[in-house]
Amino acid sequence: MEALSRYLLEIFPAFTMQAIPGKNRLLNRCYLLVSGSLFFFMLTQFITGH
Repeated sequence: MEALSRYLLEIFPAFTMQAIPGKNRLLNRCYLLVSGSLFFFMLTQFITGH
């Protein structure tokens, strides 16, 4: 638990770097479509026990 702050400091720049391509609306929509589709696919696989 003590090392959690160190890990959060390493993750913070990753989120800021992901925000830069998010300014492009088309790229943002494509990413949401792909990630949402993968999320529901993985969710149905988990629920059905595969």
